[in-house]
Amino acid sequence: MNDRVKDQFNELSLEYDARRRLLIPCFDEFYNSGINLLSYEDGAPRVLDVGAGTGIYSETLQKRYPMAKFTLIDFAENMLELAAKKFANASFLLDDYYTHDYGDQKFDIIISALSMHHLDEIDKQLFYVKLYSLLDNSGELLNADIISSGSAEIDTIYDEQWTGFVKANIGEGEYFDRFLKSKDVDKPSPLSLQIEWLKKAGFAGVDCVYKRFNFAVFYARK
Repeated sequence: MNDRVKDQFNELSLEYDARRRLLIPCFDEFYNSGINLLSYEDGAPRVLDVGAGTGIYSETLQKRYPMAKFTLIDFAENMLELAAKKFANASFLLDDYYTHDYGDQKFDIIISALSMHHLDEIDKQLFYVKLYSLLDNSGELLNADIISSGSAEIDTIYDEQWTGFVKANIGEGEYFDRFLKSKDVDKPSPLSLQIEWLKKAGFAGVDCVYKRFNFAVFYARK
């Protein structure tokens, strides 16, 4: 992942949590919709949060699994420092999750929110294979991300809806300009293709469990 993405997230770190609801039209549904589908029943799943940022997705998952053993990885130091303040018993990896060597680690649940859309199509496909290998038997993946429709015309409508929502919430100014700038590094991939990539990676159960315009949540089980 390139340095432009890293720099943007480091710059936004202090405002990140407070402004999430102003930037995501479906915040609660987006972060919560897939969690109740998880079938893990033991009280302490091993969880990897990929591109964890300030730990918002892990916080949401922790409500269901209070004893979960979290590992959060992100390459934006400022974001990860904020995440570290939220969890008493978690591990934190300051690194690029795409190139990181996880060794022989295995996880029961892998989650990711608003991160993988920064990877290009080839890297997404390769990373889905890597995530499959990191999951233990019957392990599960939740990827809450920005997607494209596969149609330039429809994607334009999605972008107009999203931009209008954000502008109505925060108005014009420096932060709105940052929001517009942040989209320059986005590389969303079509929903249908990503489902196929997950299946090709080896996942047996795959579905899009939530979608609103260009926001979607993928569920996949090993």
